[in-house]
Amino acid sequence: MRRGKHLRMILAVAGNTGAGKSTLISLMSERLGPAWQVVPESVDDNPFLVPYGHDPARWALALQMYFLEKRRKAILDSREMISEGGPVRGVILDRTLLEGAQIFVPQKLATGLLTTEEGKLHDRMLNSLGGIEKFTPDVLIYLRRPAEVAHRQVMKRARSSDENVISKSFLSDLEKRYDRWFSDYISGPKYLWDAGMEDYLTEPSLFEERFLDFCQLFLRTSGSERQGLRTANLNGFQDQRSQVSFG
Repeated sequence: MRRGKHLRMILAVAGNTGAGKSTLISLMSERLGPAWQVVPESVDDNPFLVPYGHDPARWALALQMYFLEKRRKAILDSREMISEGGPVRGVILDRTLLEGAQIFVPQKLATGLLTTEEGKLHDRMLNSLGGIEKFTPDVLIYLRRPAEVAHRQVMKRARSSDENVISKSFLSDLEKRYDRWFSDYISGPKYLWDAGMEDYLTEPSLFEERFLDFCQLFLRTSGSERQGLRTANLNGFQDQRSQVSFG
């Protein structure tokens, strides 16, 4: 986290497949303004997603190594963007390197899509890059949504790479892993955005209340105060929300 004329920081939105991360990030970006840049998840240009959908065991390692490299580059590029003197005040990341290493790789090991040796290879590669702590965001937002809701969203999106591998039970397993991971996360300030059944596209006021509460907690506090905010549930809406400024 850097300080210049304005606070400069990297936010990262973590969450299950189909939780609505892209929608949330898009709405946050619009509300924060042009001084904040979005770094989306690398999906459309990912050469391993479609093969993985057809043969998960064959392509699981390649997929995870691809995400490892892309997410490593995303946070390093983000730090460069918010360097002192530049026009970018903040960056919003769609997913983090941490999720791949601490949620998706263990999940694939548990289900047999990765072998023990493949898991060790992934970990050695991560360690050679400097270890996981090197790639933590300034603030982690966990967008939590029930697995059944996430599954409906995945089926609506209907990417061919999703259909064969993203079942409701798969998302339920990931939901439990995300909950444990977020509960144990101590690498920096974290924020629980428990969306439940909410649809921000049809009910924008729900987003606005939660978003402004987030800003009161994380965008108007000092670095030392922010470090003390290990977790916050957005259901605790604050009265000072109208005072938030993004200039």
